[in-house]
Amino acid sequence: MLFNFFKDLPLHVQELITRMKNRNPTAPFPASLKTFARTLHFHTPAAYDVVRNSFLKCLPCVQTLNNWIGSKQYKPGISEDTINNVSSMVREEMKTGKQIIFNVTFDEMHIKQHKFWDENAHSNYFAIKGPLIYNKNEYIHWSFIKKLNDKQQKEKLHCASKIRNRHVNFYTEKMKVCLAAQVLSNSTALALHFNEITLNDMNFAHSSATAHWKSMFKNKASKVENVTTRKSVIVCDSVSTGFVGFIISLQNLYNNLSKYLIDNNFVDYVLSYKLSQDHVEMFFSSLRRMNGNNNNPTVTQYLSAYKKVLRSWTVIQTGNSGE
Repeated sequence: MLFNFFKDLPLHVQELITRMKNRNPTAPFPASLKTFARTLHFHTPAAYDVVRNSFLKCLPCVQTLNNWIGSKQYKPGISEDTINNVSSMVREEMKTGKQIIFNVTFDEMHIKQHKFWDENAHSNYFAIKGPLIYNKNEYIHWSFIKKLNDKQQKEKLHCASKIRNRHVNFYTEKMKVCLAAQVLSNSTALALHFNEITLNDMNFAHSSATAHWKSMFKNKASKVENVTTRKSVIVCDSVSTGFVGFIISLQNLYNNLSKYLIDNNFVDYVLSYKLSQDHVEMFFSSLRRMNGNNNNPTVTQYLSAYKKVLRSWTVIQTGNSGE
């Protein structure tokens, strides 16, 4: 009787009960539980914390959710994931003999100008594009980081730094901020200084510039000031512009678009609300809500919120676990 009742439960509930029973925190999360966790956290992070604590923490922690979202990298331009998702929806409808008619709506959101310290960019540039010139006659070399790691591996002893093979071979983990922060840390600078000055190791000769550069940037990174500029607003003097635009939109809708779609038997009627800009505004509202109702997010805040909204929307629409 109990087994039959268990089978009738949704898959993510079955997985949650099984995980609570086994109490194996290292077991991988199945796709259905991933989908449930990310959807719940997207709608309300506070409720997610309550549910997670109530169910013996059998749902992933927030950091794990962020890692899943961060595995996808989004750059300026047209989102490839969005295009693929829409293409998939069109293909699925075509299999049933239907044809999707949709429009593309454009709008803009004011982004707050914000200067911040990007440890990833500087660390990656230092490793790939170096050496850097320091004080006109000194050079900052990535090779000293490699030498430090090689020495630690050879002697099985670490110079009070966190440099490991992952920091040297970082190419598959370029977006790991923690690795960049550890490379540019004071402990790395002290380790280089110790090998050059105290141990007089010739392999680290002239590494003082590299050590000083790391120490300097780590200390000054927290002092970068935020720069905020106010966007200029263009106000139209003519009060009739809005009414003229509304009339033109109605004429295009009824005399052109609707007539074309109905006459060619694409649709029986046209729902004009489906073509309105409200959907873009609601999308922007979701982005702002992810940052505490911040009307003017920075680029970093926008990118973080965009990932969460887009990935959660994909999960809700398609049930994709986003592996």
